[in-house]
Amino acid sequence: NDFSDKNGVIAVYPAGEYSVDLFAKTVTATVPSKQSAVAGSYDPKAAIASAFSDNKSLTFRNMTAMLKFTVKDHGVKSVVFTGLADEKIENTLTAVLTEDGSGVDSVVGSGEGAAAVTLLAAEAFVPGTTYYMAVAPQVLENGFAVYFQLSEGGTMYLAKTYEQAC
Repeated sequence: NDFSDKNGVIAVYPAGEYSVDLFAKTVTATVPSKQSAVAGSYDPKAAIASAFSDNKSLTFRNMTAMLKFTVKDHGVKSVVFTGLADEKIENTLTAVLTEDGSGVDSVVGSGEGAAAVTLLAAEAFVPGTTYYMAVAPQVLENGFAVYFQLSEGGTMYLAKTYEQAC
């Protein structure tokens, strides 16, 4: 019964350590650069959402973008998403909530990034099954590439390259 504060509250999913400014209505979080593959879904520790409320109701809004893909071949152990020309994948981001807190107005990267985001399968990806990878929304000016790795430390095959921003 004592859920709200006179100034409201900000909640973040999943539970963890985040930087939150209630008055500016901002949340700073880090998207993991290594994520666990979940068939038909996403790693629940990777997809970050936030909510503001000044009453007893919370409506969470996504702070991350989700890359959706399907693996066609057997034996794929990981999928790697990387920027081209050494462009980093932003993984620390700040979401600015709308003035009333009902949505996310913008998401800005910190300028810090990882070389890539990797989605790892416990055994191997199931061919024909959909998977999702969480990433910070961003523009990769030099384009990006997606690689499939067949075994831990083994050969990596280029799946697709996009050489200009989409």
